Amino acid sequence: MRSKLISLHLVLTILNSHMQVFVHPSSIIYSASSDEATPFVLATKQYLCLALSRNALSPVPQVFEISVEIFWRVLSGMRTKLKVGMRFAI
Repeated sequence: MRSKLISLHLVLTILNSHMQVFVHPSSIIYSASSDEATPFVLATKQYLCLALSRNALSPVPQVFEISVEIFWRVLSGMRTKLKVGMRFAI
């Protein structure tokens, strides 16, 4: 349980401290095999969603609370970027 809480706190700290890296248009990851460019926010979206989906309904109050904080930070800081990414994914 401690490692889960530490991991979630680390995710929240990274989001709070470095949100500009996630949403800045020049933050791009290039594929080594195909030279395809992917915005950083889209490359990390699946991992953030996975972490939230596994922990958001936890019966442990501390895990639930930190998951809600992460969700709010993602929603408030990356909402427009994730909407743009979803439009292209469909």
